[in-house]
Amino acid sequence: MELNPILELNSLPKEGMWYVLSGIGDSPSMRVGHTATFVRQAGQVLIVGGANPDGTFAEHYRLCLSTLSWDRVDGPAQLGRYEHAAFQTESRPRRVFAFAGAGTDSNRSDVVYVDVRSDGTPGKWKALSPLLAGEPPSPRTYHAGEAACRGDHLYVFSGGLAGADAVPDSRVHRLDLAERRWETLEVADSASSVSESPPTPRQGHAVAVTDSALFVHGGMHRGEFYSSLHRFDLHNRVWSTVASGDNNTGAPCARAGHGAVLWRQRLLVFGGLGRSGALNDLYSCDLETYQWSRIEVQGDALQPRLDFAHCLCDIEIRPDRDEDEQQPQQRQDSESAAGTPSAENSTVEGGALGAGSGQRPTYLVTCLLINGGMDTEGNIFDDTLVYPLAIRCLVSDS
Repeated sequence: MELNPILELNSLPKEGMWYVLSGIGDSPSMRVGHTATFVRQAGQVLIVGGANPDGTFAEHYRLCLSTLSWDRVDGPAQLGRYEHAAFQTESRPRRVFAFAGAGTDSNRSDVVYVDVRSDGTPGKWKALSPLLAGEPPSPRTYHAGEAACRGDHLYVFSGGLAGADAVPDSRVHRLDLAERRWETLEVADSASSVSESPPTPRQGHAVAVTDSALFVHGGMHRGEFYSSLHRFDLHNRVWSTVASGDNNTGAPCARAGHGAVLWRQRLLVFGGLGRSGALNDLYSCDLETYQWSRIEVQGDALQPRLDFAHCLCDIEIRPDRDEDEQQPQQRQDSESAAGTPSAENSTVEGGALGAGSGQRPTYLVTCLLINGGMDTEGNIFDDTLVYPLAIRCLVSDS
């Protein structure tokens, strides 16, 4: 029985709480290893692939955020995969790519894509690999989201081989979608650029990329869990350990199979598998100071889980008039000690929209969304939940 409140499009959510997104229509069945991608121009989240004991899925699902409704779209056989990466690029914001993952019989290293039309409907999935130059990474699982892509580049570090084994590969691979070329970013070997050794090969780790660096957090290999945060400087091509994990006060414990997103120069990490089982905690790391802090969640916690789909998304909320009149006239743009901001202060034409304005405002709520996953007790989930990170008041249309 769900204990978390249900997100409603006519009721502004409270900060610091997980909400159930109980959409109508044909929603994804229970699964793991799938991906969620927010297609901003279409106002929808695309769920791709995944698997459960019944097999591997080749279909994808669309979640329309303006109506909280689902629909299913069957895909070609080559789409069937789990533990893959899914992402968009800066120059193709309506195109969703999928890379690697485990198929029915073996791991993959291919790249496929689908274009979302202006009316929100998807086109046909197409293979991109035959058009790519350079040497691609070897077949592997690589469960990553938009955080692993920057501009028109996807970054790949390590991944899964089979079972608890990681691929024996500690190189950084980069896919340039503008040039349609794979390349390997070799570690610098010069007196002026002294690098640590690359992180050991691993799977189930989180990867996030900023303009200047690639970050790798956690992961596991043959039963050993990792907790450190590693940084690869994209300009100088050197590795460094910037946060030592378990020895860093406030840092998350060692884990794999967790979710990670980039938001406001922070790395947000949720859940995963730790040494003692599945997790349901939420952490924030400031990528300027490399200080971790735990985000305290109000209300009921989620069921611990790993290997779920996740992304950031924006949902428009238009509160009922009675509720809107109870909202504060002005919202502080502040941040708690845990590193998660409260609702943003937003002014429209010199004044805050709120009670007494004569208008019924619409709020844009930025959320961390997760779907599905599993625990260590044999449970596989089919739920969708959101955690509001920021609330911004938009211009009223009334």
